[in-house]
Amino acid sequence: MKLMKITKIATRIVNLSFESTIKTAIHEMSSVGCVLLTIETDEGIEGQSYLFSLNATQIHSFNETLKSFEGHLIGKDPQFVEVIWQEIWQTISSMRHKDIAIPALSTIDTAIWDIVGKTANLPLHRLFGACRTKIKTYASGGLWLSQSIDSLLKDAQNFLDQGFRSMKIRVGSTNWKNDVERVKEVRNAIGPDIELMADINQVLEPKQAILLGEKLEEYDLLWLEEPVASNNR
Repeated sequence: MKLMKITKIATRIVNLSFESTIKTAIHEMSSVGCVLLTIETDEGIEGQSYLFSLNATQIHSFNETLKSFEGHLIGKDPQFVEVIWQEIWQTISSMRHKDIAIPALSTIDTAIWDIVGKTANLPLHRLFGACRTKIKTYASGGLWLSQSIDSLLKDAQNFLDQGFRSMKIRVGSTNWKNDVERVKEVRNAIGPDIELMADINQVLEPKQAILLGEKLEEYDLLWLEEPVASNNR
């Protein structure tokens, strides 16, 4: 196997504005910030990936963290993916492998795998050992907490028109009855054969989440996502 060397990394911050402000139980978003990462090699093959954040201040921290790992990349052969991953993993062990270091490591890892796939001239799913030619997806770019019921129903119909057979709605309002009504209306509109999921976005306490889950049970949700805070033990 011919050795390859990483020669440069480059980052660029971009801000993507939405047509209108959207809300979840814990976010109010008018745009999303991204750090675009490019890893260059002496063979002219580039690996690319991106990291996004809904927090404008945090995206700059992500950018600086990515750049701080440059010394662990320059001169390395990107085909030794695990070697690079382990070196950075050990470097961030003092952070207890949490916070902004993990998304930064994941972004680097993705870009390196992009190089590996391009070097082999194969998509990664085939490089890893393909077992299917298509995958199931669900619609997630809509059904926001800030939308009226009429708007939710328009989104749901649009997803159906696009061919989706699964979709996700956001819940977690200050009144659980509102959440139940929204889920009920969407379920009635899409029928029983379409998969429906709900995302609470970590806003509830355990007892509240259990109550809401019980109230939503009759609407046959595939899952109830992030009912409580991720650090709730």
